[in-house]
This record gives sequence, structure tokens and C-alpha cells, in this order.
Amino acid sequence: MRFLISEDSCIQYSDTDLVFESFPMRSKLRAVVERFGRPSKELENLCNVVYSSIRGKLSVEHVYAAYQVTDQRNLTFVVTVKSDGDVIDVEKCLKELAIECVIKSPHQTNSDNKETVVPCNLPIQEEDIKKLRNCITTHADQLRANHRYLNMIKGFMHKVNNPSSENKNQYEARLAMFVHAQGYIPIDEEPIKKNIDGIQVDVREGAFMLDSRQPADAVLNDISMGCQISRNKSGTLSLFFEHPDHGLCGITSAHVLLSADELIQCEDKSSHFSVSDSDDENDVQNDVYQPHFSPVRDNVIGKLKEVIYKPLHGLEIAIFSIKKRPPKYGEFPIPRDGTDLGIFYLIFFYNK
Repeated sequence: MRFLISEDSCIQYSDTDLVFESFPMRSKLRAVVERFGRPSKELENLCNVVYSSIRGKLSVEHVYAAYQVTDQRNLTFVVTVKSDGDVIDVEKCLKELAIECVIKSPHQTNSDNKETVVPCNLPIQEEDIKKLRNCITTHADQLRANHRYLNMIKGFMHKVNNPSSENKNQYEARLAMFVHAQGYIPIDEEPIKKNIDGIQVDVREGAFMLDSRQPADAVLNDISMGCQISRNKSGTLSLFFEHPDHGLCGITSAHVLLSADELIQCEDKSSHFSVSDSDDENDVQNDVYQPHFSPVRDNVIGKLKEVIYKPLHGLEIAIFSIKKRPPKYGEFPIPRDGTDLGIFYLIFFYNK
């Protein structure tokens, strides 16, 4: 390959013998994109040279080349480091490579992720739920195949800003798609569509992670899936979800939060009943604790709200509202014995 830089500083192509190797790497990359296109063997080979240099840094977990919709000829390398503390050191090392780069740490997300707050008591129409569910079910596999750093799809209600409407509280169903680096598209992929089956798509930044620094039965500053909770006896917090009436809630097995007598009462009440709508701090009866009961109530994280108990069908669910120490990351606690299971699963680290 032979290239030259014209007087207006634009990269041109020529068969004359000029020194391509003297160009800064960012200029070489741009030249190859302009000459051969993004999905090309020539660009792949040049990117591999950059990958080798970057992967030599001990703190780098993963790297890939990407472009932005606003400028598809300039490439940026998305570099993921092992921990937040590695960002500054790796940034200094990468300056000598003369490339554009974005450095990400496992817990770093884009500030543009903030969405319009929807009131927790906002009724979600069955029609919207069905539309979102059908869309995700129909397209999820193909989306994952087309976008390897897409790690989560979420349906949500978005507040519509329509100044001309008298109704200021209008909402519409949307899809949020979480990727590793918002705005940076892998060089062999196309951007995620902005609209799928008539549903607007918001691309955000985030990742589902299995990792933690504390065991399940420790007092966690931010509760997590898999941590120990208790009311009647100790058990495991399963997952989190947004309830239309109770706000952020957790799910666990009914026998964890209910006594044997309460489970019998639940069966007598058509197997599904609401415990209480009260969030009174003085109401200790429905307190849920993490990791275990405390007489001074310093371990209280929420209130028991609803129970579904159908033992003949193998179904027992307890729902509790979360009032303190809400989750910050999608992490599971580590085993109490400290054994390293080698579990660190970030979908965006998977590379075809």
C-alpha cells in the first residue's frame, strides 16, 4: 500500500514510492478505511497491530476498534481495563501509540443513561407490555447476532415532551439497549436501528456483571442479587424489578419471609394476597433484613408487600419493597469460603 498526504492535508492514494510507515497510526487507519472500507482484510491487519500493542499493557482486559456515526472514517479503540484505578496509568501508556481511544472500567457508565423518571404508580397498559414483550422475543436473537457487545434489552415507559399537547403527562413504550461503549460501533457492525416494529430504541451504556467484593452473608452497603436476606428465616434475594405500585422491589421464596402459619393463611386467601400498603417506619412486623434480623433494626432494607403461594404447583414468591441500600451494580456476592470460581462474566468481553 502506498499513500501520500496532499497539500490540503487530506490523505490520497498513489502508486509512487512514498513512506506510509512515517504516518501517525490514526492517519494510517483513516487512510485504510477510505481506500478499502471498514470491513476489509487490510483494516483488520492494521487493527491487529494496534491490538497487540494495547494488549501488552498488563491492566487491559479487552480492546476493539470502533467508529462513530458522526464520523465513520476516524477509528477509536475502546479499551477496557481491569479496575477503576487502572484508567490513568493505561491512558498515559496509550498516548504514545498516536491513536484515538476511549478507556472503560468495569463500573464506568455514560452519564447520558439518565432517563425521564416515571412515577412508580404509573399504570402500564397491557397493550404496551404485550408490544414490548413480542418485540424483544422476536428480535432478541438477531440483535445479539448483529451486535456482539449488546448485553441487555429493557422495555420501559418514556415521558414524551409534547409542548403542543394539553396533556403534559404522556408516556410511550420504548426499548433501551445497553452496550459496552455508547456511541462507539464496532468496525464490522452497523449501528443499532433507531426504531424496531414501531418502537423507538434508546442506546445506553451498561453491563450485566457477576462479580463482587463481599460474601452473601455480609452487611452489604448496596444489596445485590444472591445476597442473604431474612424475616422469618434466612434465604436468598433472587432479583430486582420495578413494581407499578411499590417501586423498586426484590423477589425471594415465600418460605423465607413467611412463617409456617402465615403460609397456611396465604393458602386460605386464594394463594395470592397483599400484605400491607403501609411504609410506616414503626411497623416492624413486615420488616425485611439483610443479612439477618437485628433487634435494633439497623439491618432493615424494606417491607414485605405481596405473596403468591401455590405449593401444589411448586410456586411460592414473596415480593418486598426496597427502602434502604438499593442495588448499584448487577453483581452477585462471592462465596463465603473465598474460593475463586473464576466467574467474571461480561457479555461485552465476548468476541466472535
